Amino acid sequence: MPPRLGHKKSRAGCRSCKARHVKCDENRPCGNCTRHGVPCSLLTWAPGGTQSMSSTPPSSSARGSMQADELGVTRPTPTSSLPINFVLNPVPGNAESHSEISTPDSFPFLTRFVNRAYYTESANWAQDLELMHHWTAFAAWSVPGNEEIKNLWKIEIPQLAVSHPFLMHQLLAFAAFHLAHVRSADQLKYSLIAAGHQNKSIRAMSKALPGLIPENSDALFITSTLMPLTAFASKTTDNPIDDIVSLFQLIRGNHSILSSAFIRILRGTFGPIVRTALDPPPLPLMVDMLLHVDQLTALLEDPDLEPTYRRICVEAIYNIRQATNHGDDPGDRPIRIAYTWPIKISSDFMLLLKRHDSGALAILAHYCIILHLNQEEGYWFIEGWSSRLVEEISRQIEPLWKPYIQWCVEYIRGQQGIASA
Repeated sequence: MPPRLGHKKSRAGCRSCKARHVKCDENRPCGNCTRHGVPCSLLTWAPGGTQSMSSTPPSSSARGSMQADELGVTRPTPTSSLPINFVLNPVPGNAESHSEISTPDSFPFLTRFVNRAYYTESANWAQDLELMHHWTAFAAWSVPGNEEIKNLWKIEIPQLAVSHPFLMHQLLAFAAFHLAHVRSADQLKYSLIAAGHQNKSIRAMSKALPGLIPENSDALFITSTLMPLTAFASKTTDNPIDDIVSLFQLIRGNHSILSSAFIRILRGTFGPIVRTALDPPPLPLMVDMLLHVDQLTALLEDPDLEPTYRRICVEAIYNIRQATNHGDDPGDRPIRIAYTWPIKISSDFMLLLKRHDSGALAILAHYCIILHLNQEEGYWFIEGWSSRLVEEISRQIEPLWKPYIQWCVEYIRGQQGIASA
């Protein structure tokens, strides 16, 4: 996007202005930092390349911040047009890197738990029977939904899985992660078993997706619904921001591919899993969250912000409001909200998240409240996600944005303290 008339593109502005995508007057300190009462890097940092001894290098969010002209020239590939392998094996970074992904084992989020020194791919029927028993007796009941939906997971879906290996392996992976959760002494053992079944499910699903037909659409839909829950359960903690972006890509990719079969699924046996109310009652915590995220909207109305950047972020906030209107039964609405927002956000906003842009991270901090609501509902596979993610956001975000995530941080810290007391 070309610069606006009367707007001279600054290459020597302070880090705070660059992170906020606003014009810097390059005074020392600059007018924006003075107005907002934040430290100005121009007092200690020479943008031309030299820094004083007391200065620090630009933060990851400042380095990753994206100017509006970049958004106009380098646009990410739409999810629906990506190769199947990339949809199933998303990586943080530019979409163009998908050519480096050759096998489903390259999926960084789902395979980080695999330790090939301990895990063997050989079949173990006794172990699989243990996992299937645990699925029907315990794990299936922990999947979100009312009693009708839980009965589908317990009875109908295992029967469907007999004819579709990718679904069977997904059920066994989820059951194994549940065993890892409830049997702490055997956590490593069952986590590795779960990762192995997840890998097999992804490989088999990648072969089945190009041939999407009515006969396999139910099984593919169920697998794509359960797979993100299994990914949440793996609890990878190296970089929670990149992990959640990978998970978003998985949800978006599966949705884009299976959307053509949505009407048939809605009218079929498994319709209750996707059916939602038209006007569900508000959830109190979501009402509070929306009030706080609206404060971000006010900040984004700053006329100095690049228009394209402002539009992308305001749209992502609107998508949160849209997502909170999804669901029916109060028991499964939180997980529906958690699934819906990643589907609705734009590819441009996903690119901002991948670059750890501070504005995008501030919005993501409010998504952490959605994750925390799921934890409060007792969904074991999401335990700890909200706290890890919001703490990492708090560490990386630019100082100007920190007041706008403070409620999210304090709420999650406070609830974690209550839970551990």
